[in-house]
Amino acid sequence: MSKKQQRPDYYSDPRISNSGLKLFSEYSPRVAFHKLKNGIKETDALIFGRFLHSSVLEPDTIDKEYYLLPEDFSLRSKANKELYQEIKDSGKTPIKWDMQQQANKMVNRIFESKNARTLLKGIPEKEYFAEVDNIAFKSKLDLINPDKGYILDLKTTLNPEPEAFIKEAFNRLYFMQAHCYRLMASLNGENIKKFFFLNIAKDESMGLSIVEVSEEQFAIGEQQFIHAMALYKYALKNKDKDWDTYPMGCKSFVYDTPAWMSRKVLGEEE
Repeated sequence: MSKKQQRPDYYSDPRISNSGLKLFSEYSPRVAFHKLKNGIKETDALIFGRFLHSSVLEPDTIDKEYYLLPEDFSLRSKANKELYQEIKDSGKTPIKWDMQQQANKMVNRIFESKNARTLLKGIPEKEYFAEVDNIAFKSKLDLINPDKGYILDLKTTLNPEPEAFIKEAFNRLYFMQAHCYRLMASLNGENIKKFFFLNIAKDESMGLSIVEVSEEQFAIGEQQFIHAMALYKYALKNKDKDWDTYPMGCKSFVYDTPAWMSRKVLGEEE
């Protein structure tokens, strides 16, 4: 089941979100607009991530939004294929047995942590709407605790060690997300002082970390946000142009070879 099927009021709203805005920092306008219009293709990884979020943040929604398949379920039989399609047509997402087991282990791992349990006390999946720099915006926060003034975002990651995660956060624009969510909450009257990432490893180690966003990282996120907004506005203004080329409006370009590639192939030194 797509997110649009789960929560039509939010996901059908035409306002842009942080995840939509990120597309204009990551892709050419043509690709960004295409993804914005058509959504991201469902994969097992995306389904699992959504199921894990629901299991941690909104366990009471599991029965409404998901269909938990039995251990011996197989799509080899015609009857099961028909059942599988009926489940999807009903608006529920079928969840395979191995996904259920992995999610259960990760949920247990998260709630073993006293600090994680404490931070998970708040309002899950809180939606905010506001106008930002003349752009209609929306945000859905994993969890907010307005009384204690913090936002929490749950991430699955390859390496939850803080130093490795900070690199991932920069590369994947998580600091931009932190800035955007704090801004949206503030524009709706919330006094947010802190933002936490609760990170759990995707592998069997299920390493866990809690990383608090620093003010310097919020500043980085703000600059990433400003840059993305400028790209989005420019793309909107020039939406009818030919966007096949990369970057915007460029007929051809030279991209610097990454240092690691030069060293590995050409033997060049740093």
